[in-house]
Amino acid sequence: MKYVEVFRHSKRGEGKGLSEEGRELALRARALLAPRYDLIVSSPKERARETCEALGFERYEVDEAFTAVSPWEPFDTQVTKLAKERGIIPLAACWEIPEALSALRVQGATCLAAIKRVARKLPEEGR
Repeated sequence: MKYVEVFRHSKRGEGKGLSEEGRELALRARALLAPRYDLIVSSPKERARETCEALGFERYEVDEAFTAVSPWEPFDTQVTKLAKERGIIPLAACWEIPEALSALRVQGATCLAAIKRVARKLPEEGR
């Protein structure tokens, strides 16, 4: 069996990179990541690459498919308002806005295809 673990980048700063807190969190997480990985894949975003480096991953591949824009970004105001009104997280609010849900499904399919592509590159029992 192959194992694919997906991590989100650490906290971002005002620009495109990590905040100081994000860097510190990634450095602390580094000690907890006991398993060694056969393959590391990152989005091309600066904060994702900085997270890889802070976690101690000196070599990693960059995959454009992991450059996910928030699928509800075009509906951000509507999603945020609905989430606040209902006391739910924005992702849950997307389920109630057909256009946002459709965008979310497309993004999910894109991410799944990218994860499958990563899994095919791994050796059997690889991480």
